[in-house]
Amino acid sequence: MRYGIISDVHSNMEALSAVLGELDSLQIDGLICLGDIVGYGPSPNECCATLIGRDCVSIAGNHDEAAANESGIDYFSPLAREAIEWNRAALSREHLEYLGALPRVRAFPTFDIVHGAPVYHFDYILDVVDAQAAFGRTDASLTFVGQFFDVMGMYLFATFVLLYAVTRVSRLSERTFVAGYVGLNALLAYVLIAAPGLRRWVFAAVLIGALVVESRARRASAGIDQRFLQAALAALATAFFIWILDLTKVLCAPHSWMQGHAVWHLLCAAATGLGYLYYRSERSASPLAIASR
Repeated sequence: MRYGIISDVHSNMEALSAVLGELDSLQIDGLICLGDIVGYGPSPNECCATLIGRDCVSIAGNHDEAAANESGIDYFSPLAREAIEWNRAALSREHLEYLGALPRVRAFPTFDIVHGAPVYHFDYILDVVDAQAAFGRTDASLTFVGQFFDVMGMYLFATFVLLYAVTRVSRLSERTFVAGYVGLNALLAYVLIAAPGLRRWVFAAVLIGALVVESRARRASAGIDQRFLQAALAALATAFFIWILDLTKVLCAPHSWMQGHAVWHLLCAAATGLGYLYYRSERSASPLAIASR
């Protein structure tokens, strides 16, 4: 049985559609959601209807319970509370009942699923101490937990840029590249669990390291179009500035036209596309330029 596991949809129908399309291409046998189907985004009904229509096995996140029955809403930040109140008002009665009936945990034959942590279902696992305590509260050999995968997605991108630059300078073998990629991301996953407050700075450090190595690599790459790299750097710098500024929650007010977190994701996507064009321009360099490396 091959499951597609998603989490923290947060009423974002566009992102949900893209992810489901990718999972469909992998021919999964079943779909699992680790909670927080609603909250923040503008499409709570569409997201609920889509997951119901696909027989998704879901559990409740704290935003789902808050939307369904206002449970725990006092613990939300003012802006998160405003967003969930808007979602609650927008949800149909059918979908409010659906969210209200979701359990906080489900047990499968070989694994469990929770939103935050075993037993204390909406707690965050922020460090090794939290993780050790969580292990002591479950007998499952494998537990899937939400609220983790988005940051790892950033690390997967940044480490690829870093190691690809190293490969072009040092001529690493494919096997060494893959081993380094897996090992480095395993280390970053550990750091994310042990010291989550460092995640922004770790991401920045990896990217800066990649750019330092890339500056050396491009000196040996005659014919590569530097404009794409410069545009990608500008997009990333702007995105990182917005990401830090967004800690104030000024840019993510639910009724504001300026959604800082969404702009951050769009700029990172644009930087990724520009990075691809930058690498692609190296392949189209003249034969003389390639031979001179």
